[in-house]
Amino acid sequence: MPYSATFEGSTHLPRTTIYSRLADFGGLKKYFPEAIEECDLEGSGIGSVRTIRMKGKDGVIVERLEALVDGSLISYSIINDAPLPLEQYHSVIALSDEGAGCKIHWSSNWIAKGAPEQEVRDLIAGFYRDIFAGVVRVA
Repeated sequence: MPYSATFEGSTHLPRTTIYSRLADFGGLKKYFPEAIEECDLEGSGIGSVRTIRMKGKDGVIVERLEALVDGSLISYSIINDAPLPLEQYHSVIALSDEGAGCKIHWSSNWIAKGAPEQEVRDLIAGFYRDIFAGVVRVA
């Protein structure tokens, strides 16, 4: 099944650096502070749950960490009725070495709800692009 939304990018930073930043499941706000008001984490590792409050939005997004694989894959799902125009969201972040740097392939499947599928696809891919830019930018 093709993914509903996909972002691909690369950076000069090593895969281990990008992986450790993205695997810091409760640290999302430091990479996307322009959109995230608060990000709280319950638990640690696989099964941990983060609650995200977006700036200017009512409600919260609750995500569960589903998988962490050998510095190369992270997977998570939205587990609540989030204030986003989608449902049944599941995402996979795959990282690979690219020279001395890293390549990211961030994809998700979901069902659009209350908005056209292309609009939701653009919104989600934009989140991925902006979060990845923040992950790369943070020293």
